[in-house]
Amino acid sequence: MDEKTNTILIALGTFLLGGLVGAGLGVLIAPRSGKKTRKLIRHRSEELKDRTVDELEDTRDQALEKFDALSEKTRHKAESVISRGKTIAESQRANLQSKLGVSR
Repeated sequence: MDEKTNTILIALGTFLLGGLVGAGLGVLIAPRSGKKTRKLIRHRSEELKDRTVDELEDTRDQALEKFDALSEKTRHKAESVISRGKTIAESQRANLQSKLGVSR
């Protein structure tokens, strides 16, 4: 993994941990009945799950966009190198043929 991917994963982990700690503290500190507390835990868990899914989808989309951009850039560079190689090879062939007195 590269440094950007590690940074994204650390940020996502920190986000999730903060959400869990915040939800846990909120549940423990709030004076509610057991039934209301369980309902609140369920609700906050669903919210955290939804936020996590959204963050993961955003991260995946960003990674795919970067991959596509890098892939396109690499393809263009490869085409450029191939073209330059063909030009150089043709030039060298013509140069060699002229030195040998061979025409095509």
